[in-house]
Amino acid sequence: MNQLDNKQQADACGEKIQESSPFRVECDDGDVFVCIIDSALKETLRKYLKVEDLYELKPKISLHALFLALPELQNAVGRNNDANKTKKSSMIIDIDDDYDNDYDELYASNDDSCKNVHLESLVDLIEVEYKSRVGEIKEMIKNNVISFKNLFYLFTKGQHVRAIWNDCVVGAKVVKVTYQKYYMDHEYMMINAQIIDSDGVTFVHGIKTFFINDWGGGVREIEKLRVVPLPEESPIRSQLVERGRKFVKYGIGPHYLQYTGNMFSNSWFGTTTYKSDGRIMIDTVSFSRINPNYNMETAKKVMQNNAGIYENSVKEEELFMCAPSFYGFSYTTKKWGQLYIDNLNEISFDDDAFEQLVMDPIKKELISSLVTSKHEGVDLISGKGGGCIFLLHGPPGVGKTLTAEAISEYLHRPLYAVSVGELGTSVIELEEKLSEILEVANIWNAVILIDEADIFLERRSELDIKRNALVSVFLRLLEYHQGILFLTTNRVKCFDEAFQSRISVALKYNELDINAREQVWLTFLDRIEGKNKSQVNIENLKKRPLNGREIKTAVRLAKALTTKNDPDALITTKQLETILDISKSFGKELENRDKDENNLENQDSDENLYEKFLSLEKEMNELKRKLQLKEFIETSSNK
Repeated sequence: MNQLDNKQQADACGEKIQESSPFRVECDDGDVFVCIIDSALKETLRKYLKVEDLYELKPKISLHALFLALPELQNAVGRNNDANKTKKSSMIIDIDDDYDNDYDELYASNDDSCKNVHLESLVDLIEVEYKSRVGEIKEMIKNNVISFKNLFYLFTKGQHVRAIWNDCVVGAKVVKVTYQKYYMDHEYMMINAQIIDSDGVTFVHGIKTFFINDWGGGVREIEKLRVVPLPEESPIRSQLVERGRKFVKYGIGPHYLQYTGNMFSNSWFGTTTYKSDGRIMIDTVSFSRINPNYNMETAKKVMQNNAGIYENSVKEEELFMCAPSFYGFSYTTKKWGQLYIDNLNEISFDDDAFEQLVMDPIKKELISSLVTSKHEGVDLISGKGGGCIFLLHGPPGVGKTLTAEAISEYLHRPLYAVSVGELGTSVIELEEKLSEILEVANIWNAVILIDEADIFLERRSELDIKRNALVSVFLRLLEYHQGILFLTTNRVKCFDEAFQSRISVALKYNELDINAREQVWLTFLDRIEGKNKSQVNIENLKKRPLNGREIKTAVRLAKALTTKNDPDALITTKQLETILDISKSFGKELENRDKDENNLENQDSDENLYEKFLSLEKEMNELKRKLQLKEFIETSSNK
């Protein structure tokens, strides 16, 4: 469209436009400026150019600044033309209806057309002045390359793009694009784009900023940029939409899921990753509370009474722009962090685990009855005494930990396993950590397992004030816990009497007899091999004095060795016996070595210490000599 065509269209819009031009071109020291006269055009430009000059009475904008906004202005003209055509084609004046209202609407439509003519005239001016530059850009895009100075042409407001965020592809919608400069006038492009995240309660429309640095001249393939336009139809968009559906499914509230791959956490020092295969809990609200200083970026912390920012659902057309990760906790690493949505899956619970547990049927019935019944606190103090605490005591490898694991599978609940070392060694550490564990376990409806809790269960002594304080805190916190908790210990010879009133059920586990070992062998072989367990004759194996953990380890090792070269190979009795013989030999070697070391320490402790002292003194003298030699060489070279 040329300037004459624009003038003719402007004339058709009425006398108002004939009287004055909407803008005027001026030159100042070789630079071209456009003085905006028409207030409607000025208002329109404010949507696309964030410059202070547009708020002056008669703003003067550089033509280059307008050129940088050319893609958005062209899109605006196209949208306005389509809208005006739709309005006019649907407008039929009915004499029987309200005549005045129909003509008011017609005049309003005509006024919109005039506004668009002004904007279209300005776009034509820019295209004429930058004709060669626009042609150059279009030729680049046609060949799927772009230069840094022309990068702006790819990204307009509302443009759908894909970018890399936390080593993952994410979809977004462009809000603003600007060129910026930093140290030594190095230039970069800053792209503010909208994505959808979750604070665990509602869905949040947040702004994520992406950067593209000046690559120092020449062109670059568009597909290799950090931010790339996203076509309406593409395999990547389809993948983003599918991930968006999963995001919506798990974005609100805690969710207990299976995870495969790495989780990560960001800090000022960079990104740290952890291998986190196993069960996880998605819980953005708890993450925010427990990690208050973590930069959660677009997943803002929970806020109240902010209508308009939060939504309870995500529109179908916005699924592609959902965040690629959630905040949560890994039961494998015992760490909080961010989890990739693509790595999440539903849990396949082992519903037979509790049935296959080798235990007295009466004890099994007692446990299942207690964990499935609703526990109502009968204490006079509200919130006290409503939990179910099991004490499992007995030698290692007889099924104490397995009982807690089987119960969590039976109930389809998380198992939060905690070692005593994780709880800290001071009263402050213990109270802080255990309170946190009990709190989130209550939110997640998790089964807690505190393994080898001997230090808290032993009778308190008047001489050990520090341990007494730890036990007191431990007792107090457990008393208010409302969920299911398992404590395991290898000995209860010095059991503190104060625990007796806190324990719901205490179960003793004995060494496995020959019948129990047979059941354990059959259980683990059935889990590993299924119907092929008949290849193993357990008549001799069950006679070996092994515990459950040793049997499980032997089966797993045999499976790994057997299937290394042939996935369909079967475990044999000979393989299992060989593994058990090696383990037995290693155990005896360790036992003999410990005895020898104890004898040496008792007989020659003073002599050994003296020899170590002489060796250390010799090393220190040698190090001192090397340092003196180095200092002498450096002094000589300076002279």
